Amino acid sequence: MEQPTWTYRSDQDIVSMAHVLTWVADDILFLGHALLSVKRGSDGFPVSIDRISPDRYTITNGSILVDEKPVDARDVIFVPGLVDGLLDIGARSIRGARYVEEAWVGRVRNPIPQTVIKETTDQTNISDERAEGIVRQFNEKRRDPDGATTYVPYGLAVEALGANDSNLFVEARNALRIDIGSFVGVPSTLMDATTVQASLTYENKAGERDRFYVEALPLYAAAIEQRLSLDDVVPRGQRVRFDFSELYAQVPTPTGAPTED
Repeated sequence: MEQPTWTYRSDQDIVSMAHVLTWVADDILFLGHALLSVKRGSDGFPVSIDRISPDRYTITNGSILVDEKPVDARDVIFVPGLVDGLLDIGARSIRGARYVEEAWVGRVRNPIPQTVIKETTDQTNISDERAEGIVRQFNEKRRDPDGATTYVPYGLAVEALGANDSNLFVEARNALRIDIGSFVGVPSTLMDATTVQASLTYENKAGERDRFYVEALPLYAAAIEQRLSLDDVVPRGQRVRFDFSELYAQVPTPTGAPTED
């Protein structure tokens, strides 16, 4: 059967269908849906499709607006995801990841434990403005590569409150990787993340790969395949499927399967 041209050709000079479909999968992963623009031939079926950036369209009461203007339903293809987007179901974990990242970066910038600068006598009488200046200079000195030693003026004392366990950041980042991966169906082992039971369970690379194909890939590939198989895209009786034969092969062809352009 002859392949429709829109499955392998793009009207753009430097953007291939591989890029378009990758962006579509990206939109479905993060947002839970994607939108395509369509150019149709005389038979009513697409001759080319392109991805519409999410910042260009909105959906209100079942109506799609592109660039704040209504569009004909035949000019677009709305691709709903099979699951909610990561930005919805993983919003709290993503915020937590940002906080952990900020804390980790701050810890690297200031590796010395949290510190308090105290007045030791009643005669210092340091103003708030000067106190802020002392703290600022002290923090700048701590970030200096040669800042292991600092001078403390008379009447002041430096007290370290204790250091945070550096393993906390490693464990937190690892846990977040596992959590976010679970939202999108990616096994933790594929992300080089470890679980508590990791030392008790052995899984070879082939098993990890098979889990990805079974648990993660269909969540997004099937959404695209099923939508592009509807009657407004291909004639009745035809369906659209990704060719994963190379991925599922036990020994993939080194040069890739021959294809006709």
